[in-house]
Amino acid sequence: MSLRTRPARRASWALVGAALAVLLVAAVAFAAPDRSFTLSASTASVNWDGTPGTGHILPLVDGYDGPSACTKEESNHCDQTLLKVESGGPVTLHAEIGSYSPPTSDFDLYIYPADASGKATSDEELHPSFLDGGDSGWFHGFPESATVENAPPGYYLIVVVYYDTNNGTYKGTASIEGATPVPGGGGGDPQPTPDPGGGGGSPQPTPTPAPGGGGGTTTRQAPQIEASVTPSRDAKPPFKFTAKGKIVPPAGVSQSDACQGRVAVQVKAGKKTISNRRTAVKPDCTWSSRLTISNRKRLGKTKSLRFIANFQGNKVLLPRKAKTRTVRVR
Repeated sequence: MSLRTRPARRASWALVGAALAVLLVAAVAFAAPDRSFTLSASTASVNWDGTPGTGHILPLVDGYDGPSACTKEESNHCDQTLLKVESGGPVTLHAEIGSYSPPTSDFDLYIYPADASGKATSDEELHPSFLDGGDSGWFHGFPESATVENAPPGYYLIVVVYYDTNNGTYKGTASIEGATPVPGGGGGDPQPTPDPGGGGGSPQPTPTPAPGGGGGTTTRQAPQIEASVTPSRDAKPPFKFTAKGKIVPPAGVSQSDACQGRVAVQVKAGKKTISNRRTAVKPDCTWSSRLTISNRKRLGKTKSLRFIANFQGNKVLLPRKAKTRTVRVR
């Protein structure tokens, strides 16, 4: 009798051990966020310094396995920021990283949907990488950014992957555009933000944290952003278009202060984003961005492209979205 039961008992203990091992792996796989912030109509942007860390993720291409694999180990080192977006409707969520130390460090930026605990609810990022025309997932030394349009209120996880860096650090920022007060929300009435479509009414100044996270606030004002795209039609590849425009600051804001920052230019073919680039605002407040598409297959069956320009704001001006421009490619 005992000869028959012992193997069964050993098998039972083996199953229990395997189950515990699975639970332990699951617990280790979820790394709590390094920090958390709330973005709303009254607090439209935040800044932070990434924690120093060493990461060497292999292979160099496709070596990152998503947020569920993030740890503080060298082979999967990530820095994570949980954002809670409070708004009465969808917003445009933007994040960017840069000012690397050492300057040749390789950091990659991703945004995922998350729950209140800071755990990503999907391994699919909410924006295109550089392989799909986006501005994240670049190589050594490149600053990166990611934009999520029509992001509903809720939780988002910003993951910065230490792809190849030795005791490296970075500076990060996140902002939202188009937030409105939450109906029935507490804590007083936040200042309204401007209409992201760029039309109608007089936008109100919004108190936001001072750049650099130095405590206190600075009152940023809403500019206007002009945008145009030429030519209006290009029927044969390579398709070449130039988006350009100007930031028009409100009265009382000097040109030297206003004409800084970047404009993110997103190009869509139907629902697919085929390009997402940033360009610097020049000292005369103008900006421009060129797009060349050599392969028609990138456009699918679409007959037109939509150019969406978003001024990302600076220390004196709020983010602002230009009117969408459409061009023909047939």
